[in-house]
Amino acid sequence: MSVRQVKGKDGKKGPWVVDIDIELPNGKRERIRKVSPIQTNRAAKEFERQLRESLLAGDHLKQDTRPKTFLEFGQEFMRDHVGAGNKASELVAVRRL
Repeated sequence: MSVRQVKGKDGKKGPWVVDIDIELPNGKRERIRKVSPIQTNRAAKEFERQLRESLLAGDHLKQDTRPKTFLEFGQEFMRDHVGAGNKASELVAVRRL
């Protein structure tokens, strides 16, 4: 199974991550690691299934590969790293910064 919950250095539970190593129909191997958009085991497994189907259909390779903007990175960081396991006052303080 390529779905797991990452643990931080302090031992706290982190985000659910999908890690896929797949051989595509053209013979090329591809490894994809993504954080599940919904942070439950069941949702991460469903996300893995959808991602595998996308890879095999070739849709994943057609996606835009532009780098993330600072705004996109900031929103992802707040959702995945700051929002996971911190109390509400910590979230308010980080957002203010």
